[in-house]
Amino acid sequence: MKKYSQISSSDKKPLKFTPNPNETNIPWQLWHPFLVLLAALLLASIPGMFDGLGLSPLCSSYLSLFLQDAAFFLGPLIIVCAYYKCAPALLGISRISWRQIILVGIPLGIAFYLLNLAASFVVNLLFPGKIAESQDVINLFHLTNDPLDQAILVIFICLIAPLAEEMLFRAFLYPPLKRLCGRTWGIILSGAIFALIHMNIWTFLPLCVGGICFAWLYDRYHNLWMNFCTHMIWNSIVLLLYFIL
Repeated sequence: MKKYSQISSSDKKPLKFTPNPNETNIPWQLWHPFLVLLAALLLASIPGMFDGLGLSPLCSSYLSLFLQDAAFFLGPLIIVCAYYKCAPALLGISRISWRQIILVGIPLGIAFYLLNLAASFVVNLLFPGKIAESQDVINLFHLTNDPLDQAILVIFICLIAPLAEEMLFRAFLYPPLKRLCGRTWGIILSGAIFALIHMNIWTFLPLCVGGICFAWLYDRYHNLWMNFCTHMIWNSIVLLLYFIL
């Protein structure tokens, strides 16, 4: 397997990132991400099968979300690293410095949020109130006033979900899409699939815009941690505004 240079960790050097791999060399196919996606959806449905055991709606939602995101993250790792015997760097798991996060990740996280906000504004003009009603994960906060429950939701929204989604939709799905359709259509289709999987017509446009932004970012730097940090900033802004407003 071709070796790729590591990200420079020195804060005194110019920003350098791992170059994009040649998508023709990746061992997995386009159907592999959809296999992981199917497995994740099946796992997420398991807690719903035990509603008669007295699980609260919030507890059932926790289990579904964690099972789904575990599959999103571990599925690609198992296929690429265990089955195909490839290095994690092929999934963009490479070093990153705090300087790179501060100078690139945080500003892009804010910029991506503003683009998402603009798309949400358009949808809200056409269909007033639908966006607010459709934020399923955010709406889980309405089910509890317990600080521990809310802390778990914050950890999920700001840390677990961004890492899992970036692994599946950018590190694992985007490369075979780019190989099949080219860079431009690969980015667009990756964003559209990311929006579709949320199964919500009202949030499709904002999430598609966000998915396109994150696919572009992964294509530009090929670094999972950069995507994770940027996605984390975006979700954190959403959550902060929820608590403020």
